[in-house]
Amino acid sequence: MNTTRVYCGLSCEESDETTIVTKKPQWNHQCSMFYTYNLERRRKDWYLWRSEACINTTISFDVSCGTYRDPRIFFYRNEHLFEYEDGEEDKGKLGQSPDLLRNS
Repeated sequence: MNTTRVYCGLSCEESDETTIVTKKPQWNHQCSMFYTYNLERRRKDWYLWRSEACINTTISFDVSCGTYRDPRIFFYRNEHLFEYEDGEEDKGKLGQSPDLLRNS
C-alpha cells in the first residue's frame, strides 16, 4: 500500500533524540501517532511526517529536541505543560529557580 507522507524539518540537528510533547488540539483524532504522524531521523536532522487525513488538518505539535540534564530545567521552560485549570493556587510552589537557566 502506497501512502503519501509530508515531511517537515525540525532543526534538531545533532540531537540524539526528539520527542513530541503534545499536539494541539489533543482531541483531534485525524492525527494519530505512529499511524498518521510521527518523528523520523534522516541524515543529521529530525523530521515530523504526516499522512492521510492528518495532512490537511489544522494542528500544531510541541516538540522537544534532545533532553535536559536537569529535569527541573525542562519543567521551568515548559511550565505550561504541567498547569491545571484548578491548580492556579499551587503555581510557583514547586521550587523553580531562574538560576537553573543560567547553569544550563
